[in-house]
Amino acid sequence: MLLNSQDRQSIDTIKGMLIFLVVFGHMLESNLNNEYFKHIYSFIYTFHMPLFVFISGFLSKGSKDINIEKLINGVILPLVIFNVLYEAINLLKNGSFSGYFYLAAPYWLMWYLLSLLFWKIISPFILSTQHPLIIAIAISLLFQYLNFNGLSFSAMRTFTFLPFYIMGCLAFKHSLHIKKPSTRITLITLITALACLAFVSKNASIPFLYGSSGFNSLGLNNSHFLGYRLLSYLGVALLIASIFYLHPSLSFLSRLGGYSLSIYLMHGLFIRELSAFLLNNTPQSILLATQILACCIVCYMLSLRAINGLLTTIFDKAVSLICKGENLAK
Repeated sequence: MLLNSQDRQSIDTIKGMLIFLVVFGHMLESNLNNEYFKHIYSFIYTFHMPLFVFISGFLSKGSKDINIEKLINGVILPLVIFNVLYEAINLLKNGSFSGYFYLAAPYWLMWYLLSLLFWKIISPFILSTQHPLIIAIAISLLFQYLNFNGLSFSAMRTFTFLPFYIMGCLAFKHSLHIKKPSTRITLITLITALACLAFVSKNASIPFLYGSSGFNSLGLNNSHFLGYRLLSYLGVALLIASIFYLHPSLSFLSRLGGYSLSIYLMHGLFIRELSAFLLNNTPQSILLATQILACCIVCYMLSLRAINGLLTTIFDKAVSLICKGENLAK
């Protein structure tokens, strides 16, 4: 199955919306003592990363082959280069490596690339089974009940969000065979999804939404933990279905989606400082609007071709150095 131009435009629009919410979520982190901002933040975290994981699985086309070259160029190089860069900046600013470093964890937002690497390696084996989604959910829940430091090697998030990656793989393979429902059914599905996610957002803690903590460290009883997790799986699945059937298309968001990797890698270099500046220098009455506008500007600037070209040059240079090192070794 090949994506037509309308499908590609729609997927880029969804990716653009999600990368904006990633930046906006990080912008909100400095103001979580305000209940209003905290509610917005919690609701965003019920779905934006699961949806991103789904999109990653969808764009993998459900492949059961592991493309080593693509893994190196598209995942491993950005992960290594920017993890080193973020740790180096932390070392210069604070005189020591970050806490992530000492936990053998990727730096802050870099967890996604490490988990993506693991999903790409794990998924071919799961997709080869008879019931891949059921197996992915079972594995995910099992690991969430184990008692270990979930931040190390991004292990807990890898397994918490694994079902969404498998959903994406399966959706790509079966999307041609699904008849599009009526607009009414799609809207009912969307409202149901939002209701499920709003319930989880209101009742579950932020660490639960991060997906980096297991059952034992969240302070929930067994039924609440299992109920919230299954409800979040259901809510996200319904949201995915409704959004894909609505075929959203918006040129600004589509542009951001096309350069989502650049925005993702670069915004963490300054978003916390920008967030703190706006919090301390903006009247509370217009703070939210100012933050949204600032995130739009940040996303637009980081989606410029010059930024993407710079990253491409950096990655090409890294590949060239690796190739030279291999030749010298021979």
